Amino acid sequence: MRPPIPANNEARLEALASYGILDTPVEADFDEFTALAARICSTPISIITFIDRERQWFKSEVGQKEGETPLETSFCAHAILEDDFCLVPDARKDPRFQDNPLVTCEGGLRFYAGAILRDPEGFALGTLCVADIQPRMMAEFQLQALRLMAKNIVQMLEIRRQAERFRMLGRQLNAELELRKEILGMVSHDLRAPLAAIQLVNNVANREVEKGITPPKEMLADLSEVLKATVGDMNRLISDLSDYSMGEQGRLSMSFCNCRPGEVVEGVHRRYKLASEDAGITLELMDHTAGANGLKADPQRLSQAIGNLVGNALKYTSRGGRILLAVELHVNAVEFYVRDTGCGIAPDHLGRIFDPYWTTGEYAGSRGLGLEITRGIVAAHKGTLSVESKPGEGSLFTIYLPLARDTTA
Repeated sequence: MRPPIPANNEARLEALASYGILDTPVEADFDEFTALAARICSTPISIITFIDRERQWFKSEVGQKEGETPLETSFCAHAILEDDFCLVPDARKDPRFQDNPLVTCEGGLRFYAGAILRDPEGFALGTLCVADIQPRMMAEFQLQALRLMAKNIVQMLEIRRQAERFRMLGRQLNAELELRKEILGMVSHDLRAPLAAIQLVNNVANREVEKGITPPKEMLADLSEVLKATVGDMNRLISDLSDYSMGEQGRLSMSFCNCRPGEVVEGVHRRYKLASEDAGITLELMDHTAGANGLKADPQRLSQAIGNLVGNALKYTSRGGRILLAVELHVNAVEFYVRDTGCGIAPDHLGRIFDPYWTTGEYAGSRGLGLEITRGIVAAHKGTLSVESKPGEGSLFTIYLPLARDTTA
């Protein structure tokens, strides 16, 4: 009869997969167990079996070289339904196996004993089994030996799994450490510019004082503007670092409400209009939402995300270029677009543009943390952020956010 499917089979298969043991090469560590089991139990056949969805796969075999066989004829698939051990003295007298082709064939199996390989969560992964073509019984010490070896096999699997997890964790930690070193280096670089500006202002003022001259009002006004802009740059850097850190920890503060997407983009447009004019870049606004207010969002954070995209576009668009800031209403979503006519991004670089402080030699300066923060804000809104770009033609960034049912004004 075909073995019944365990009630917890999906979870059991997931547990089995977590050990990464299926379809791995022959290993001496496992072969030692099957050789010892065959010797202790005086059987011609000994196998370490793992029960997959449609097959039983053999990690180690003594007395056969099958590799794997279908579950239809599997003794071990029946065995894993037992608590910890399955003993079949004579398969011809067992209704589960008496019609099994492995039993009815010439020289077929008669005896089977399998100790369950059960993981710490209680999932039956497979068996350490022995078999013979002669009916027989087992001594108690043989039963205990199989049980003990089965536990040792599971312990070995568990140690290997934990070791692999630690290796993966180590690789992740190393990658994060390298990223943090890179970010620290970039932040230090970004801080040098405003600090140098402050030092310059201080030097200019000191020179005038040393000459015994009161600096003219025009000079003081200019120095004041430099200081003001410098402090603004430092505040933005500190704010970006704070947002990035909070986003990494999943603690980016959000305050959701129903808002009008058109008002959000209008606010961003007003904020960057003067900067675009000073840069000689045309910043266009297109609102196709007809006053819809069904977007559940944090308007300040959303404005920050879109503003980061516009600011980035300004940075990489030359004088005389154009930037389009647009929003469109769909049946179940709102899409925000920022399209520029800047230098564009090479296809092999698109996958890295959201990495903190990533840049290429094609661009002056770094991209900072803005895009990574934008991605975190969009993710907090259950939305998506995508980019299309062609070198020499420009880039298109799209924020796609799900829309609440009520979209009327």
